[in-house]
Amino acid sequence: MKLNLIYVEGMHDLGVISDILKESIGERIKHIDDLPEEGKVFIPTNYPLEDGKLDRILPIPDFFKKDDSLVALIKANGENNILNTIDSHLFKIKALSLKELKKINKVVIFIDGDDKNRVDKIKTFIADYSRGEDGIIVEVKESYLGIEKGGNISLDIYTFPNNKDEGVLEDILLECIEDMYTDEAESFVSKVEISCDRTKKLLSKGNSNRKKAIVSCVGNVVVEPSSSGSVYIGKSKWIKNNLKTNERLQKIKLFLDEVLELSK
Repeated sequence: MKLNLIYVEGMHDLGVISDILKESIGERIKHIDDLPEEGKVFIPTNYPLEDGKLDRILPIPDFFKKDDSLVALIKANGENNILNTIDSHLFKIKALSLKELKKINKVVIFIDGDDKNRVDKIKTFIADYSRGEDGIIVEVKESYLGIEKGGNISLDIYTFPNNKDEGVLEDILLECIEDMYTDEAESFVSKVEISCDRTKKLLSKGNSNRKKAIVSCVGNVVVEPSSSGSVYIGKSKWIKNNLKTNERLQKIKLFLDEVLELSK
């Protein structure tokens, strides 16, 4: 079975990509008995995972299966952790056997473009990244992962919002919720912004955190109070309801269908 690994930054990214995969593949795998062996390497067998720390959440991917292809959707907890997380996973898989490593069909990364276009963002993202003799990734290019003694694994990087221009995922989400109390959420965030020096910088206009805050206000009030981003995105059906009309969402779906060969 082919294994496809998708890495995202945070909870909003996880919710959006998960909902798009549901439209292309179907519901995610919810029971370990239904999970192919290729995915079980990502299931922790002991806890705590890190130096006895009990404040760490078990990092379980979302799994999707279609025909002979298994997709693992993985949240890396921030852009800066993505490449190291990939490195850690590949090293773990290689430790099982080189044969298991060669089952990996694709590695896909989703990141925000932020204030850069796609080309400049990718250059910044992968600049000077390499591993020593004990590592797996020895070279990273836009369409290439160098795997030590293990052949090549295809790497594709998609930059939000449209794999071309500067921006963030929340630009898409704000389009999806523009009629859902976003004016009220914007007003609230503006009041908080001017309340102290910290929030003046954190929530200033043009700052991606401001967009995240507005989306979170709507999600946590209108959809599902006190929930994570992936939960209220899933329950809201923002993605499903806008997938056929929002060009940016359509472009993400087309990208995934092509890269993961889901349209065959």
